[in-house]
Amino acid sequence: MPKLGTSPVPFGPKPAGCSNFELLIARGTSEPGPFGVIVGDPLVRAVSALIPGTRGYAVQYPADATATSVSTGSNDTVARLAAQDLACPQQKFALVGYSQGAGVMRRATPSIPPGMQQSKILAMAMFGDPGLKRNSQFPATLQAKLLENCAVGDPVCTQGSDFNPHLTYNSRGTTYMQDSAKFIAAAFKGTPMPASPIAPKPGQAAPTGTPKAGAPPKAAPSKAPAPPAAVPVAVPPKGPTLGTLF
Repeated sequence: MPKLGTSPVPFGPKPAGCSNFELLIARGTSEPGPFGVIVGDPLVRAVSALIPGTRGYAVQYPADATATSVSTGSNDTVARLAAQDLACPQQKFALVGYSQGAGVMRRATPSIPPGMQQSKILAMAMFGDPGLKRNSQFPATLQAKLLENCAVGDPVCTQGSDFNPHLTYNSRGTTYMQDSAKFIAAAFKGTPMPASPIAPKPGQAAPTGTPKAGAPPKAAPSKAPAPPAAVPVAVPPKGPTLGTLF
């Protein structure tokens, strides 16, 4: 199986015209799908169910391990916001990043004009954000609109050595998608929820009554929930050097 980051992914949807609300989504390294099968695709569906007419924009970047990947995504994010703000002055946005895509958003946000940060970007949701391990901060205006999702044991955003938790943000028995969709929808409706910039949150790993990821087995252990079978994610070879991938 190929190592993550060795090849660029095809760029996803780049819709024209205006909408009331647009999610700008930066996918993870080598993540396939229109917006990304682990985070972007299910999140667009979940937010659209709460806010009909929502559309997604896939940040146009290779999501590979090249030195220019993050800067390409950052530049595209800033350019998209500027172009849409000019063409569609009533349009509002949420910024979403998964893994390397969260790094894209961290690189992009300081270049977004303060007025747009204040009034046009209503929410941000990050997943498996490597910036958490460096205690990085978004610009203060956006930090106050941020929801961080970090799975317990995900070595990209917290302490851990098993790569599998990094792939669980849409796994059965987790609430990351529901939590993030509600957070984004509430902001769009003018009733924003409190920011949650600290992760991981063990309570997100499994709803009440469902075994949490990493919990010790009970007397009759059950099989841990696996990611949906249709998710064709390239899992890195044993012992990956995460710093080269994210």
